[in-house]
Amino acid sequence: MTDDSELLSRVRACAASHTPALAGGRAVLAVSGGADSIATAALLCDAGVIDPCRSVAGHFDHRLRGEAAAVEDRIAVEALCARYGLPLEIGAWDEPRRGEAAARHARYRFLSDVARWHSIRVIVTGHTSDDQVETVIMNAMRGAGLHGLRGMQPQRQLVDDLLLARPLLCVTREETRAYCAARGLRYQDDASNEDRAYLRNRVRLDLLPRIEAAVPGARGVILRLADEARANVAAIASVTETMLDVAVLETHGGYTALSRERLNAVPPALAPYVWRLAVTRLLGDARDFSERHYDVLARSVRSATGSVFELPRGLRLTVDADAVVLSRGAIVAVPVPDGATRELPFEGVLGGWRINVARADDAAGGASVVLPVGAIVRGRRPGDRIQLRGMRGHKKLQDYYVDKKIPRRERDAAPVIACGADVLWTPFGVAERVSMGAPFLVEATRASEAAAVRLT
Repeated sequence: MTDDSELLSRVRACAASHTPALAGGRAVLAVSGGADSIATAALLCDAGVIDPCRSVAGHFDHRLRGEAAAVEDRIAVEALCARYGLPLEIGAWDEPRRGEAAARHARYRFLSDVARWHSIRVIVTGHTSDDQVETVIMNAMRGAGLHGLRGMQPQRQLVDDLLLARPLLCVTREETRAYCAARGLRYQDDASNEDRAYLRNRVRLDLLPRIEAAVPGARGVILRLADEARANVAAIASVTETMLDVAVLETHGGYTALSRERLNAVPPALAPYVWRLAVTRLLGDARDFSERHYDVLARSVRSATGSVFELPRGLRLTVDADAVVLSRGAIVAVPVPDGATRELPFEGVLGGWRINVARADDAAGGASVVLPVGAIVRGRRPGDRIQLRGMRGHKKLQDYYVDKKIPRRERDAAPVIACGADVLWTPFGVAERVSMGAPFLVEATRASEAAAVRLT
């Protein structure tokens, strides 16, 4: 048996430096049956990076290569698991169809399920430095920016609290095959890796050999480029995170509202990174978004109020007077039912708001408002008016909402406290105090929010 101590030391060092999530020694190992995935599992076990008895191998059959190939893959995976004492979970695609994106989505969905079944937070894939080189070239061909040029991240968030780790980005494909041969590990070659219908295969089989012939050492140059891009992205992230936080006006589970004025102040070179971060916060990642989409988002800040932009994965951007609202799907504001009235004191949900109007002696906190006898909670009505503090006369409630730049979708969803046609309180502001009446404490919370938001 050859001396693999240098390789094992390198794997331990790379895992410690770049995939800290593996420090717990537990992971779901994605094992297809190919040399890279077989070697990844074996190297991590042999290097002591993971504890095989506390980890799980996940093997997913895409059902695209025929039964004979599937059986050979499974035999290789079962032999690996038997050798290292790895528990094995096997899954199969119930809707097999061509296409790399669909296959990848199905595979990660299965691996995520396995991780949850076993209460494991980390999923490991067997991507190598060769995969990294190919990915950087492919992203460059698509016109990617810094995020694309950094290639695959050694560790990144998947969904919820799951993490994806790629601890073998410091190992070549040649080394994984040599390790399998040296250790007598069985593996299977996937015939589809020779199919030039796939861009990655054309890059690996045709383009890369020509690049290396013209520029010796090109692979190392590309890997250094990815490392530099990754460092630059990290530096930019610290700046753009602050810019995005400053621009956020409000955020809820399914949408976030951003100040148009503050977004306009973002330097154009940094705007795509700010928008990428905003998308990532809502969707978990920025997959399927390209430079074209970030250009649309940047231009939307200067678009006409009421403009709507449809984006990948059901994301929608709506332009309000002072804000742009990024949401998962259309924003639906529940209107206050016609004719709905509630006497005071009142606590409950009306329209899009949960409100609590309590006598001052019975409550603490909130905004103190003096309300006359006969005041009720209801939805807005034609002819409603409001007398603002410091004003002699009244203003139509509709005009008040326009001046306050309240989006149209919010107006019918907002309850008001009124006496006749005189509106005394809305979630967006309080009218002139009434000279006679009882003091109430008013608290308003958007119905979709768990935490109270007091608006006075």
